[in-house]
Amino acid sequence: MFFNQLAGNTAEARGKYLGFNSAIAPSSTRLFRGGSGLSTDQAVGGDNTAVFKLALIDKAVNRAKTTSPMLRPIKGLGKDVDYVCFIHPDQTLSLRADTATAGNWFDLQGKKLQGGEGNTNGLYTGALGIYNRTLIVENTRVPQGVHGTTGAAVANTRRAIFCGAQSLTIGFGKSGGKNKFKWINPGPVTVEAVNDNCVNSVDLLAA
Repeated sequence: MFFNQLAGNTAEARGKYLGFNSAIAPSSTRLFRGGSGLSTDQAVGGDNTAVFKLALIDKAVNRAKTTSPMLRPIKGLGKDVDYVCFIHPDQTLSLRADTATAGNWFDLQGKKLQGGEGNTNGLYTGALGIYNRTLIVENTRVPQGVHGTTGAAVANTRRAIFCGAQSLTIGFGKSGGKNKFKWINPGPVTVEAVNDNCVNSVDLLAA
């Protein structure tokens, strides 16, 4: 449920995997794709060069800072972290296998080794670390891309999710008990509920 909602996974129609609320597809300004000039998720699935690279995080960070309203940074994860990016193990494999791109993950970890980081280095521990003030977290439940025509899940793709503060909120209700909510309407009232971080996540689509 958590990742289906964050990723706007409209290919998932089963309510129990959506918290019984339909997923909303990300807007075009909140979706970055791997590869070059690819405009659909199915195009990403058919391009073996459209793999996850750190440049996608750079694009997401730039969008987070320049969009209006901006994606509010996360507090409480340390002085070096403003955002979190969830990626699938397949994308981790792509990230670790990239040795050709300038400033790739492998190269950055190697520089840390040269600086004396030693056995705590991600090359040894498997930790993905922090890049451009973004904590990279691996999770197997990061969903696949969505076919632009059929609406089905696209094989060989994953929608990594870049998050600012309060990217997702959840509420639970019950039929009775001390936590039951009671509303007394004193008269005409207009209530507008708005997440204070507005559009607060960005999807990064890559194999």
